[in-house]
Amino acid sequence: MSLVNPKDLILGCTFADIEHLVIANALNAIAKLLIEKGDKEAVFNQILPISLDYLTKHLTHEERVMENAFEYWIEEEGYGDIYEDLKRQFWEYLKSIGKDFSNYEFKDFMTFKTNIENDNPQVKEILRWWQLIENQKHGHKSIAQQLTRELERINPNSPPKKIAQELGMIVSYILSRVLKLDRKYVEFFREKNIPACFEKPLIPDKEVVEILKGILGDEFVFI
Repeated sequence: MSLVNPKDLILGCTFADIEHLVIANALNAIAKLLIEKGDKEAVFNQILPISLDYLTKHLTHEERVMENAFEYWIEEEGYGDIYEDLKRQFWEYLKSIGKDFSNYEFKDFMTFKTNIENDNPQVKEILRWWQLIENQKHGHKSIAQQLTRELERINPNSPPKKIAQELGMIVSYILSRVLKLDRKYVEFFREKNIPACFEKPLIPDKEVVEILKGILGDEFVFI
């Protein structure tokens, strides 16, 4: 049994596809340990923590790549002054509601966007893609919180196969949400001809790769 088919995570964006393969290997290592060996200790004490740590770093890396790509596009289009003015207005709006750049929610950005939009096509386009970034960041946060809640519901004393089934349902739902978000930023890169997909991927430590290879054997997907 595997928790995920690596091919289902391919987006056609090099850095993301490589990082998704790492996640697929980690998830399938968990499935193999549970189904074939019943080794819950290795799953909960080693592979699951490794997987969650890498997933967190992956999501953060995606957000950084997106933000850099957005700024690259802003500069390429000559929208720098307009964007800086919009950021200033957003900052002032956040202050007016008792928030700042460190603690606002997606709905705050959407309220600002609705209030600020006008007939200027440049402003409309900037806000359109800015919304994509905000949706990605806040979507990642929501997904991470939901994943934590769902994992806490799993009883580690359950039979290994039952745990694998529960994990499978969680993973299927979470990945469907993540990939829906990811396809949006790949669309942005392609539409604006931004070379962000060729960013250097986040490769896990050699020790982690060797652990996964040792568990999966021939089922390990080359990174």
